[in-house]
Amino acid sequence: MDMRTTTLGSTNSMLNYITSGESRYYKLAEEASSGLKLTTPSDNPNGARTVLNINTKLSQLDSYKNNMDLAQNELDVLDNTFSSITDAIQGASDLATQAANGTYSSQDLANFKTQVDQIMANVTDLANTQYNGNYIFSGTSTGTPAYKIVTDASGTITSATYQGTPSTGDYERSVQISDGVSLSINTTGDQLLGSYTAGPPATGSGLLYTLGTLSAALASGNINTTTPSVSSSIDSLTSNLDTVLAQQTKFASVSQRFEMTQSSNDTMTTQLKGSRSELQDADLSQVLTDLTAQKTALQATMSVTSQLLSGVSLLDYIK
Repeated sequence: MDMRTTTLGSTNSMLNYITSGESRYYKLAEEASSGLKLTTPSDNPNGARTVLNINTKLSQLDSYKNNMDLAQNELDVLDNTFSSITDAIQGASDLATQAANGTYSSQDLANFKTQVDQIMANVTDLANTQYNGNYIFSGTSTGTPAYKIVTDASGTITSATYQGTPSTGDYERSVQISDGVSLSINTTGDQLLGSYTAGPPATGSGLLYTLGTLSAALASGNINTTTPSVSSSIDSLTSNLDTVLAQQTKFASVSQRFEMTQSSNDTMTTQLKGSRSELQDADLSQVLTDLTAQKTALQATMSVTSQLLSGVSLLDYIK
């Protein structure tokens, strides 16, 4: 009776060992196939929770990167537009300086006026620059052209009216670049370029007013008595240039902030991926070694069990 009990117990132990060995073998085979040692939460509950948190953080960092990539594209367009406007201001300033010399004929002044009108038309085109279908100088009213332009029969601009979100309102469009940090990526036409309505008397502000009144002064043929005069427009253009350059510098610093933040985020991403890898990635070299050893052990166990079972008969249990 004792022998029969021992034999039966040994057999059950061997069968249980085979079952356990098979589970271990299939687990190692899964690790070898997937390259992961953490495939279900039950493998390592604390590790699985940490991996989930890491994946959430990596998703946030990826979202911040996408935000900055899209915003940087718009900032590049913005910077190019600023540069084009500064070129236009310099061109107008050169013309005003020549005209203020006082040695040019009425025809010469008329030619200068034509060039100033072309510069103003160029500036208003730039004022309605679009990126990705949005008007970049319209504040949050991105579907509306920043300026409504009216010209007379000769094509001279008589009115340039800002119709976007005013700079005194909630005009900023911001992007989130890290936890709790958002940066504005836009300015408005009214604070950058002002407006213009022909007179008399002419009204408006900023660069558009300067260009409009410069054109009117040149058209009058009397560059010294026309108010504002050609000479006074030179100082105004200098002030207008300072305004544009200040805005360009501001958004250049935003671009630099993007670069620094992305560099920091890249470092954090690398660290998080390293931590995740330690928790969930299998050591394939070790796994394959263990898999071979487990297969050998399992085959040996099955062989021994088979031999044990083949030596047991019904007579062993009825003696």
